[in-house]
Amino acid sequence: MKTQKISLAIALAVISGTSFAAPTLYGLFDISANFADKDAGHTLLGTNDGASVSSNNSYIGIKGSEKLTDKLSVVYDAQWTVNTDSGTTDFGQRDRYLGLKHEQLGTLSFGKVNTFLKRLGGVDLFDNYYGNGLDIQNTFTGENRVNNAIQYQSPTLSAAGGKINIGVQLFQGEDSTVASNGTAVGDNFGDAVSSSITYDNKDAGFNLGLAYDSAVPSRWIGASNAWAESNTIRATGTYNVANLSLRALVQRAEIDESSTASNVAAASAVDDELGFSLGAVYKIADTPWSVKGQYQQGTTSYKTSASDVKAQQISAGVDYQYNSNAKAYAFLAQHKLVDDKNTLGGVGLQYKF
Repeated sequence: MKTQKISLAIALAVISGTSFAAPTLYGLFDISANFADKDAGHTLLGTNDGASVSSNNSYIGIKGSEKLTDKLSVVYDAQWTVNTDSGTTDFGQRDRYLGLKHEQLGTLSFGKVNTFLKRLGGVDLFDNYYGNGLDIQNTFTGENRVNNAIQYQSPTLSAAGGKINIGVQLFQGEDSTVASNGTAVGDNFGDAVSSSITYDNKDAGFNLGLAYDSAVPSRWIGASNAWAESNTIRATGTYNVANLSLRALVQRAEIDESSTASNVAAASAVDDELGFSLGAVYKIADTPWSVKGQYQQGTTSYKTSASDVKAQQISAGVDYQYNSNAKAYAFLAQHKLVDDKNTLGGVGLQYKF
């Protein structure tokens, strides 16, 4: 890793002819061999029937900072998707931003980013498994990365024995007229807004998060996968005691009154969606093994007499942690959409650098 950083810094210095703080190259490679047995009526994207190999949100990135004054620094980060199982869609956009960080005032940046609601972290124990097929994005709404962001993040504040962070994002629609993946609707500043507050108390072993999205473009599982501007409130919490870690998430979402959905007929009748997730990880003492399980559910209700649409998933897995960067894992899960099931499982290898 040190050799990579030095080589990259030398190459960039030769090109620019100037001295600067070297960027950090980082990334994650995750690949698994999977199987699935899917009912014909199970229509969610992200999984195939039968055998497959999947690149589970693998990516590379560069990030860095450089001091401009004693208290002010320029900061940047850019990530690109890497498909370790095929090369047809490499280097898709992930988070990227450029900004200014002040030690006392916080960070102001501009780019394309995950919403603060999505970032309430560490709760989804099967995040990105099976090419995102087991991600909570396939059970309830709210997992969004949005273009044209103006983002503010507070400095870390000390309170009640822990640390508090506050964030606000304004997303500009730039004349977009219909909600879609990553695109807000409108032509003003803050056509969509995401905000959050988090509290982390490492000594007590827990953290809490609360976030709210307003008019953020979101995919609705229970409305034929229509994209619509959505208002979502989400709360998360984790609690660690000895070798056991407990995770929980609960949220409520509704479609914004001014929404311009991609499927108006499906979205206009929606009343709300209630979602939750409960999970646990147990690390077996004095071994590299961990076992984990999770249950998640999203229920979409309608203003009409239409029946609720329920998405449910139960998952179990084991991890073998070689070191802080590398692990092997196995998993088995079943996702259910109304009455149609998708049973899937696999084994994989993950490496961070």
